[in-house]
Amino acid sequence: RGVKERGGDAYWLVFDLIARNFLASVGTECLMEKKEVVFQAGEARFHASATRLVSDGWLVFARIDRESLTSSTWEQIGHLKQGDTVPIQRVATKQSFTKPPGPLTETELLTLMEQHGIGTDASMSQH
Repeated sequence: RGVKERGGDAYWLVFDLIARNFLASVGTECLMEKKEVVFQAGEARFHASATRLVSDGWLVFARIDRESLTSSTWEQIGHLKQGDTVPIQRVATKQSFTKPPGPLTETELLTLMEQHGIGTDASMSQH
């Protein structure tokens, strides 16, 4: 009888995890390519980077979405080579401000006080 028939789904999941981990540990190397680009416009310097999966290697055994390993910026800068000139398509500025966290509710405040051991017996829910 197989693993699944002997122990059910939980045993199968554990067996699958162990088997995949072992196969990945003896698999070939995964190869990623990373490209870093520095753009200069006048005195301003801008940095961008992108990664892409070149060879799956041991990842074929892992439960990883391999498409997610290629960054979304790869399509924009992956083809660039040193010395390439890139036209400026748009310049925009945006001003935004951080916002403070909202006020604590009474329950949140008492919970935090209890977690940090501060307050009096009157402020603690448990004695």
